[in-house]
Amino acid sequence: TRSLVLQVDSGFYDDKWHIVYGGRLDHYSDFGNQQTPRAGIIYHPDEQSAIKLLYGEAFRAPNFLELASTTTTLNPELITTYELVFMKQARNWKSEMVFFNSHWRDRIVLDNFSVATGDFGNLGSNQSKGIEFSVNWVEDLWATDANVSYVKSQDNSANFDFDGFPRYIFNWGLSYKFPKYQSEIFMTNQVLHDMQEGSILEHVVEQTN
Repeated sequence: TRSLVLQVDSGFYDDKWHIVYGGRLDHYSDFGNQQTPRAGIIYHPDEQSAIKLLYGEAFRAPNFLELASTTTTLNPELITTYELVFMKQARNWKSEMVFFNSHWRDRIVLDNFSVATGDFGNLGSNQSKGIEFSVNWVEDLWATDANVSYVKSQDNSANFDFDGFPRYIFNWGLSYKFPKYQSEIFMTNQVLHDMQEGSILEHVVEQTN
């Protein structure tokens, strides 16, 4: 695998506005080249705040098992993400709110319509959208961070909601430093709510059967 990454940050109007753009070019010996562009507009109302509108693409290359088990050509899974971000920071704390919408296409799953058993294929597209809020606080030896998110996912091809992620996720962490001993103790907690066991593939198989 060979990769080339380019990112440019251009500031305007006393750096209150920024335009960031660039992308990544990856060459895989298994299937060739893959391009993933990125772009964004950032506005700073003041020195402690930022509003960002971001666009980005990412991909997942097929792994060895998927390539070795498939008689047809597999393309990478592609994810396109749009984000609206609000950030605020002070001397010892930072907060962030993110609205996001992701489109996942050319999903690599077992192809039940293939004549070869165990074949994988690029089938369908999904969409996930939601909101996430996070806050970080640091004061001398203490630090804490927390975030909460809501995500709704949908299979656009079969037109049903799927449980790609827990509907609600809550994370909280607390840490304390011991400078004398050059050490730190921390505690983390995570709550997953409205989470279903099983996979997208199981639902697809049920729908197919």
